[in-house]
Amino acid sequence: MSVLVALIIDHLLILSPSPAAAMLAYPLIPLLSIAAVLVSLQGADCTMTFYALAVGQGDSSIIQCPNGKDILILDMGASPPRFDSKDYVNSILKNKFGAAQSGKNIHILISHSHVDHYDYFTGVLDSDLLANVRIFIMGGSYSGYNVNFRKWLEANLYDRMYMINDQGKCFGNSNCSLTKPPTGKVANLRSKRSILAGKVSDPWQFCPSSDVKFTVLGANIGTNPNGESVILKIQYKSWSMLMSGDFENATPQKELMNFYTDSSIFKSNYYKVAHHGAWTDKKPNTPALLDLIQPARVYISQGYPSLSQFHHPNSVTIDHLRNLTSIVSIDPTTNAPFVYWVDDGKKKGVVTMKGMDRAIYETCRSIVSKKEVCEDIHITSNGQTDTTEYVSVPSVYYRTVA
Repeated sequence: MSVLVALIIDHLLILSPSPAAAMLAYPLIPLLSIAAVLVSLQGADCTMTFYALAVGQGDSSIIQCPNGKDILILDMGASPPRFDSKDYVNSILKNKFGAAQSGKNIHILISHSHVDHYDYFTGVLDSDLLANVRIFIMGGSYSGYNVNFRKWLEANLYDRMYMINDQGKCFGNSNCSLTKPPTGKVANLRSKRSILAGKVSDPWQFCPSSDVKFTVLGANIGTNPNGESVILKIQYKSWSMLMSGDFENATPQKELMNFYTDSSIFKSNYYKVAHHGAWTDKKPNTPALLDLIQPARVYISQGYPSLSQFHHPNSVTIDHLRNLTSIVSIDPTTNAPFVYWVDDGKKKGVVTMKGMDRAIYETCRSIVSKKEVCEDIHITSNGQTDTTEYVSVPSVYYRTVA
């Protein structure tokens, strides 16, 4: 029902014939928002809920545990131009997930130290949400994070912030232990007793359920920030998802794959495509790694390919995904456009295709009536299968193109 509310608001604004008429829709928003709170994703319903937010060229995923109480935020940031605003993301956390309510637990994991994966936190986590943050974990080197962000962390979350093996690479939960980051270098720290006494010994159990398992397959494997990304596998009963930040470079990928003698540990129903679907000289998403993951569906967090200086996702990555035998059938008769970047020496620019919307999902995915459209992606799993749908965000995030 909360999805329906979002769609109603969106269409009231988009279909309005004039700005003045569009404004007539705004008085309805508070009433609809109240309805959204009442029928939101807050309660326990034995499903695992994922929200991939359309922040633009960046990453932000919110995961709600089946108990309806524990929430994991994996990354939250974007490079300009941004779409889902910080206020909007704050409202998603509060209204859809009830994250500011008493008894909620917010667990945060930043995959690595590139700012497009964390610069939203300072604007999104207000005092109501900060009160419910139970643990704040960072991949990569602490010194690699923006100095102002470190000041904010140390002023607000020092008693709950930890690094994943700040001194080097790790594989598996038992090896990827947590340490306090260097202190006193960028701000005057408050001396507190950690509220996490007795909990940090098992920091990876974000959902207190025997049906749910989080496994850090690796972290800090490479030598640059992207290569340091955390590779996290989430399992709910027989269903699973693999998320890997901006993990790239052939050598770290080989090291990750060679570490595990049982390659089935990589196999996942869903894969969040690394590095926004990039295919650079550092080669994220190699066919060898994708063959081990064997996803049925994937999603890509990205900005508009025509606006982004990075031109993600790339046609090489898309071809690798389309060629996977595990990917669900791509139906060329469906109408949802899919956008990516081609630069193969013969052709260069944005390409729009159809038919991939049931297999490969994008947060900025389509050009409809000369409008580039960014939408949130909502994924739910009951432990065996998953359901995926696009959720329209406010029309201000639609950009008219020539």
